[in-house]
Amino acid sequence: MKKSKKRNYYGKPDGSAPASKTKTFLLRYEDISKGTIAQEGPFSNESTAKEKLSSLLRAGICSWLVSYNG
Repeated sequence: MKKSKKRNYYGKPDGSAPASKTKTFLLRYEDISKGTIAQEGPFSNESTAKEKLSSLLRAGICSWLVSYNG
C-alpha cells in the first residue's frame, strides 16, 4: 500500500503573486526539543532567508534552505 504525500503550496504572504511565478524560500531546521523538522517562511527575499539560516547554523542547529521556482 502506497502512502499518499501531503503537499503544501506556498506563496507570498500578501498574496500579490501566485507561487508558480515567484521564487520562494523555506528555511527548515531540526527542532531538537520536539524531535521533528520545523520550518520558517516562506520568504520572498533570499538574503533574509540566508541570514536566518546563518544564525541557526551558528547556534549549532542543523538547518537548510529550500528554494522553489528558481
